[in-house]
Amino acid sequence: MQGKIALQAGPNPKSYVLNAGDQALSHADVVSVAKVNASDFTAWKEGVILTRDASLQEICGELERWYDVKFVFPNGFKNYGKAFNSINRSEMLSAVLIALKNTYEVDFVIKGKEVIVR
Repeated sequence: MQGKIALQAGPNPKSYVLNAGDQALSHADVVSVAKVNASDFTAWKEGVILTRDASLQEICGELERWYDVKFVFPNGFKNYGKAFNSINRSEMLSAVLIALKNTYEVDFVIKGKEVIVR
């Protein structure tokens, strides 16, 4: 990657220069610039779900949109595991669930368009 852009932001417009791999965040009139891994934000263009330090609930939210299913978690479900996930959209849902089962130590049952988490 290469290139850079100039950005003006904040209550008294301050100039920032963002180089390739930089991200600017603005919150309550405070702007911060940090290095990021750009592939985390562009992987979807390659047909990949890429998450870092993601909970099962977070990754299931992405899978719901990609596979047109609904994940159903039991009341009081607690799984504090977090993991790096790289899932190719061309993978069958059943293969993805096997990988998630091993990663998060849960089980899944598919009933129509619902995926029940156990």
